[in-house]
Amino acid sequence: MAENTKTKLSKRKLLFWTLVGGGVLGVVLAIIGGIMAYGYVRPYYDRAQEYDLSRIDELERPSVILDRNGYEIGRIYVENRSFIPIEQMPQLLIDCVVAQEDQRFWEHSGVDWLGLFRMVYLNLKAGEVTQGASTMTMQLARNAFNLKAEARERGEGGKERKIVEICLAHRIGSRYSSDSGKKYILENYLNRVPFGHGYYGVRSAALGYFGKEPSDLTWEEAASMVSCIKNPSAFSPKRFPSNNKKARNHVFKRLLDEGSIVQAEYDRLVQLPVTINPKPLKRGTSHLYEKVASRARTIIGEGALSEGDYRIYTSIDLEVQQAAEAALQEHLTSVEATPGYTHPKYANHRASNGAPRYLQGGLLLSEPKSGKVIAHVGGRNYAHTQFDFVESGRRPVGTAILPFLYAYGLQEGYTPASMLTDAPLDNRLVMVGARGGILG
Repeated sequence: MAENTKTKLSKRKLLFWTLVGGGVLGVVLAIIGGIMAYGYVRPYYDRAQEYDLSRIDELERPSVILDRNGYEIGRIYVENRSFIPIEQMPQLLIDCVVAQEDQRFWEHSGVDWLGLFRMVYLNLKAGEVTQGASTMTMQLARNAFNLKAEARERGEGGKERKIVEICLAHRIGSRYSSDSGKKYILENYLNRVPFGHGYYGVRSAALGYFGKEPSDLTWEEAASMVSCIKNPSAFSPKRFPSNNKKARNHVFKRLLDEGSIVQAEYDRLVQLPVTINPKPLKRGTSHLYEKVASRARTIIGEGALSEGDYRIYTSIDLEVQQAAEAALQEHLTSVEATPGYTHPKYANHRASNGAPRYLQGGLLLSEPKSGKVIAHVGGRNYAHTQFDFVESGRRPVGTAILPFLYAYGLQEGYTPASMLTDAPLDNRLVMVGARGGILG
């Protein structure tokens, strides 16, 4: 009996010390792993400290071409964007983007560690990358400092870039942790993020998809727009409305779970169709636009112009310009409608036909005294041909001047039978201060 008791005590001691030893070994291994991880992460952490956070709000803003009355004619830009402050963004839009992209945005300091650990676990379990955990702050860090391009230049992969992104996002989130700081992050994120179709920022996307200012968006429009962020090409309401509706309804489910909308509102919203009304901010794409943009590049320089935010004032009167474009189109269309007209017509032209062969024309209006151009219409359709029939279509006068010469002669009393001296023309008789020489 005593022997059995002694044996049991020995086994318990062995189990105890085994557990203690295993625990100590686990702690040692964890410390070693932590030191190794720290040594691996440290260079990327140090790199993240070098970025200038004041550059977060540095983004390209378009240069605007204005007519003589201050009306916008067109825009010069690389990215189609129009910056607006957070105060002009409706709360329902903010609720949608937070529900979709970063549910714990108002709580975390740039990195959602809970979501990050969950992502690592699920990806390891699946054996492939199936989940993401990028917060809006991480996306802002990636886009504002162009981390993807930098990683490519360094020959680094996505893993190294992600570590820099996490460290930089944590730094941004820590600096801008107050309510006003969070709004600053959100403002720059929503003005920078791409929504597809070349729309950057919420104003460009709201006008491009729905023809509205962001402040006028409805729940379904805001959710449709926000759902494009994850994959703009796959969830575009223009190209794939059914995909967009599924993604939009997923945003509604998130909003319902967060308590931003009630069940009755959710039931109503998910039934609504995806309806668009594109009225995008336009680059210009006209002969006039190209002429002004070319002149601006010459004066300002390509580098400076690419930074944007210029106001380019012209002598053009937008109302007259639009009337001139309509008048030219109307006149040439009426010519094509003449009975017996057999040449190619504007209405029948297709891009697959190649260069247009229909009747062309140009129209230029200017002030006689100052020479300032009021309207410049270089052709019927810039998309069909970029040839400017006003600027590039000028030709030597040639024999076309003869009717005017004859008219002047008749006005001065000459007749078709009048005799004129056909003698060499001395240059000194034609030009003030000219030297001798025969013109013809």
